[in-house]
Amino acid sequence: MKGLRRSGVLSQGIISMVAYGVNFGASFFAVIGIANLLGPSDFGLFTVAIQIVAFTAMISDFGIGPVIMRRLAIAPGRSLSLLLEATYGRLILIVPTWLITLLIGWLIKPDITFFLMLNIMLFNMVISAKLPVLRGTLDAFYRSQSRMGVPTITMAIDSLVLLAAVLVIPMSFHDPVTAMLIYTFSNLLGAGILVVLSISYARRLNTEPIEVRWPGIRELIVSSAPLAVYLLLNALHVSIDSIYLKLLQSDAQAGLFAAALRIMTPLAVFPTILAISAAPYFARASVAEDDEQRAQMTKLFSLLVKTLLIGSALLAGLGVTNARLLVTMAFKPEYVDAVLPMAIPPRCSFRWR
Repeated sequence: MKGLRRSGVLSQGIISMVAYGVNFGASFFAVIGIANLLGPSDFGLFTVAIQIVAFTAMISDFGIGPVIMRRLAIAPGRSLSLLLEATYGRLILIVPTWLITLLIGWLIKPDITFFLMLNIMLFNMVISAKLPVLRGTLDAFYRSQSRMGVPTITMAIDSLVLLAAVLVIPMSFHDPVTAMLIYTFSNLLGAGILVVLSISYARRLNTEPIEVRWPGIRELIVSSAPLAVYLLLNALHVSIDSIYLKLLQSDAQAGLFAAALRIMTPLAVFPTILAISAAPYFARASVAEDDEQRAQMTKLFSLLVKTLLIGSALLAGLGVTNARLLVTMAFKPEYVDAVLPMAIPPRCSFRWR
C-alpha cells in the first residue's frame, strides 16, 4: 500500500486522465474542422485512407504491446534490449503491412491521389500514437513501470498541434493530400519528445549489457500471434463500414457517415476516462490485505458498471433525439444528410409478409 502511494500510481492516473481528456477534446474539434474544410467528398476519401491503414497497421502492431509490457515489468534491467527487440520485430512486420495496404488501395480506388494519401498515412505507423506500432512499444514501456502520464501527455500534444494547424492555416486543408500531410506531421513533436524521454528513462533502469537476440524477436512475435488475430478482426469491424460505403456508394457518402461517427465519439471517451480514473484504486486493492478495503473496491466496481450503463444510455439518447441539432452546430450545410445514420426515423412502417 505505502509502496504504491510512493510510486505515484494515483498521481500518474490523474495526469493520464487529464491528458486523455485534452487529447480527445483537441482531436474532436480538429477533425470536425478538417471535415468542414474538405467537404463531404474529400473528407470521405481522407477517412477511408485512415480506416484502411488503421486496419492494416494491426499487422505491424501484432499484439506485441501487452507481451513486451509484461517482459519489461519483469526484467526492467534489460529495458533497452527488450525495447530494441520489440522495435526490430515491428519494423520487420511493417514491410508486409505496406504491401497489403497498397494492394487494398489499388482494389478500392486505383488513383494517384488516393495512393499518395495511403503512403503518407502509412508513415503514421512510425510516429503516431493513434496507430500503436513503434510508439506503442514506448507506451508499453511506460505502462510497465506505472508511468502512464508521459505517453498520454505526448498524445495530447499531437492533437493540440493538429488543432492549432486547423485554426492557423485552414487554407492548407482544402486539398486532401495536403490535409493528410499535416495530419501526419502533427505527430512529429509528440513522437520526438516521447523517444527522448523514453531513452533517458530506459538508461536509468537498464543494468545489463544491450543485446538484441533473434530468438527473442521470434519468440515475441509467436507469443503475440493469438492477440494479433483478435486485433485484426476488431480493426476490420471498426473500418468495414467506411470501406463498404466507398465501394458501394461514393466518397461523399463515406464522408457523411464519418461525420456522423465523429459526432458520436464522446460515447467512447466516457468509459475510458472512468477506467483510467479508477485504475489506481484497483491497483492498490489488488495487493491489499485488508478485507474492508477489498469490500470497498467491490462496491466501487459495481458503482462504475452502473454508471457506465446509465451514462451511456443517457448519452446515446441525447445523440439520437438531437441528431439534427448536433449536426447543424458542428458541420456546414452540405453535411445535413449526416443526420440519417444517427437518428431514428420519425415514422417507421413495417410490412408483414
